[in-house]
Amino acid sequence: FAAGRTLRDTVDLDAWFEEFLRRYPPPPGFGNEIRPDTLRACGPGLRLNHYREFEVGLELTPAAYVNYVLTETNVALAVQKGVAEAGIRAWCERTLAPVFGAGSREVVFHGYIAYLVRS
Repeated sequence: FAAGRTLRDTVDLDAWFEEFLRRYPPPPGFGNEIRPDTLRACGPGLRLNHYREFEVGLELTPAAYVNYVLTETNVALAVQKGVAEAGIRAWCERTLAPVFGAGSREVVFHGYIAYLVRS
């Protein structure tokens, strides 16, 4: 799954998430992005047989989305560097308020399932 950063009917959350990443960048060199095109070249012994993309929409309140986004590794890195989690939470709550409004919104999580077989 990719990070939940999209609302079904607007790009507002995508734009917010980009600012979130600028403000709290991910750890440098953290992990390798795994996508179907990178799996095609996964090395000897395995090959990508099939993959299917899908999306899951979850109805989240602003508070639930803040709790979710605070689990991202970039937040953990910021806290390790001395940024107060309470400050990150406050920034998220303040800047997400206009994105979510008063109620819940459907956040879309994009994902895929990949089938690797021995070659």
